[in-house]
Amino acid sequence: MINNTAQTTSPPTAPTTTDRVPMRALSEPYAFALLQWPALLGVLSLEGDGFAWLVLRIALGAVAALAIIGAYTGHRGLGFGNAMLACCGCVAAAWWTWPTPWSLAWLALLALLMLAAQGLRLRDLAADKRRPATT
Repeated sequence: MINNTAQTTSPPTAPTTTDRVPMRALSEPYAFALLQWPALLGVLSLEGDGFAWLVLRIALGAVAALAIIGAYTGHRGLGFGNAMLACCGCVAAAWWTWPTPWSLAWLALLALLMLAAQGLRLRDLAADKRRPATT
């Protein structure tokens, strides 16, 4: 027997703000990494004489410092900021020890710290949802 009844399906809805927040929390460590690490590596690797090179290194250092300060602000929590600061330390250590196998060890630790930063960000997000709203 053939069933001729049309099945109605609802169209997919756009994610709500509460659905987007966990995705944002998952992507924040990588957004901070895209800001911090190139600036940090630029500060460490740029060598040159002259005022222009000095200004460029100062500007890159300011970008890295502002990204680290930004990791501590915006209800992200102290743990997230510490994890992102430790990630910068791992990037610097991997650059410092580059041609040796130690640089791979630093990069492995870096991957674990990025995972920890995501977990800390999600934990802080869950704690904010459990906290009663005050007016």
